[in-house]
Amino acid sequence: VAKLAELDLTEEEINKFVDQLNIVLEHAGKISEIDTSGVEPTSHAIDFKNVFRDDIVKKSVNKED
Repeated sequence: VAKLAELDLTEEEINKFVDQLNIVLEHAGKISEIDTSGVEPTSHAIDFKNVFRDDIVKKSVNKED
């Protein structure tokens, strides 16, 4: 990963990041073991609605005021 990102790391830094990456991968592995066969696929965890107001043209203050 460091080579792909063109990072110049010391051996100590490489060993530290390898340990941290292994921990992340272990957690990802645990998550992939969860049975989600009864869960309906969604794009968002909550119902997503447009939160913006309608763009309505209305009279405004003119530059002389």
